[in-house]
Amino acid sequence: MGGLDWDLLSSYAGILILACGSVYAGSFGSLPIGNMAFTIKKNAKSTDDSFVDTENEEEVTERMSSDDAWLFPVFGSFVLFGFYLVIKYLGKEWINWFLGWYFSVAGVASVWKSSISLTRFILGEKCWKWFDKINFVVKKGSITLASLSWRVPSLLLFPLAVIPSALSSFSKSYGKSAFITDVMGLSFAHNAISLLKIDSFATGAILLTGLFFYDIWWVFGTEVVGA
Repeated sequence: MGGLDWDLLSSYAGILILACGSVYAGSFGSLPIGNMAFTIKKNAKSTDDSFVDTENEEEVTERMSSDDAWLFPVFGSFVLFGFYLVIKYLGKEWINWFLGWYFSVAGVASVWKSSISLTRFILGEKCWKWFDKINFVVKKGSITLASLSWRVPSLLLFPLAVIPSALSSFSKSYGKSAFITDVMGLSFAHNAISLLKIDSFATGAILLTGLFFYDIWWVFGTEVVGA
C-alpha cells in the first residue's frame, strides 16, 4: 500500500468521475419530456390555464436514427481533415484565431445553458415555475420577428456565465487554470450530449462504436491529430 502514488490515483479518479458525471448529466438532459409536459397540461386544464409552462413542452424534433449514426464519424472525418489542410497550407494561426473566438463566444452560451439546467435541477420544477417569466418580443408593425422568454434566475446567471470565457480569453494568470478549463469543458460535454436526440439504444451503440474507431484511426493511424 505504501508504494501507491495517491496523487496519480486521485487524478485518474477525478477524471473518471468528471467523465461519467458529464455523460450521465448530458444523457439525462437528452431524455424526452413529452410525458411530463402532458401531465402538467392535463393538471393545468383542471385548475388554472395560466399554469401551463411552455418551457416544459418539448419541441417536435427529428431524432437521430441508425442511418444518421453511421454517417456521424464520416462527417467528423471531413471536418477534421479540413482543419488539417488549413493548418498545413495556411498555418495554424488561422485555426487558433478562429477556435479562440469560437470557444469564447460559444463558451458563454454553453456555461449559461448548463448553469440553468443545474439550477433548475436543484430547485425542482415546482420552485422553478414560481419565478416570473420575462418575455422579449421584437415586432415590425403587427408582425412578430422574434420572441424570447427566460425566467428571472436564467437572466441572473448570465453574468456569471461570462466569467469563464472572459478569464480564458483575457487573463494570463487565470485563463489557463484547470478549474476554468474544467468548467468550460464540462459545460461543452453536457450540452453536446444533450443535443444528441437518439431514437433507440441501438442507435446510441452504433454512434459510440463508430466514434470509437474514428478516434483510433485519426489519433493513432494518421498524423492529422498530432499536427
